[in-house]
Amino acid sequence: MIFVWIFLVVSLLLVVLLAPVLWCSVDADETGGAGEVRWLFVTVGFDTRKREFRLALFSIGVLRRGFEEEKKEEKKPKPEKKKRPPKRRFAPIRLLAERGSILELLRYLWRRLRWERFEVDLTVATPDPALTGTLYGVASATAAMFKPSAGWLHITPDFTREQPSGRFRLALGVRILVLVVFGFRAMLLGRRLTKPISSP
Repeated sequence: MIFVWIFLVVSLLLVVLLAPVLWCSVDADETGGAGEVRWLFVTVGFDTRKREFRLALFSIGVLRRGFEEEKKEEKKPKPEKKKRPPKRRFAPIRLLAERGSILELLRYLWRRLRWERFEVDLTVATPDPALTGTLYGVASATAAMFKPSAGWLHITPDFTREQPSGRFRLALGVRILVLVVFGFRAMLLGRRLTKPISSP
């Protein structure tokens, strides 16, 4: 009997971590956005314009609910808690020392994304024309570095407007195992970038 359970657990791990791909899609602009996450037979979506959240199983909607603003309740004073172990704080100097590890971690995830759609139309605008030109140059240089092969990116400056605008449509997939490895490596990196705070 124990071998049956071991076989079922191993099979489930292989299916969850290796076989399926987690697909995400987002369509947003300055007025709001909509998106969904698909994995196996489950689809979770949201739409900020319609202010609704939905859940579907096998493409059949099972839940649709609107966003509700929660009323803020007056917070009661909390009782004193027991002493906790020292907290960890961010050490800025370590960020410079670990910049290579941070870029390598981001590169690991970037190379394993499966791009289905990448469309960005961005208009850079600020009250100061000089700042608009500077931001346009930085945005163009950054976009050239990270633009995926499948998709298009269009950035234009507008020296007459004061507010930026834009729209982006993204659809990508990633394996669950990649997210697990990325999260584990990010956790280890985070521990190296922080250090315990000794209580006075």
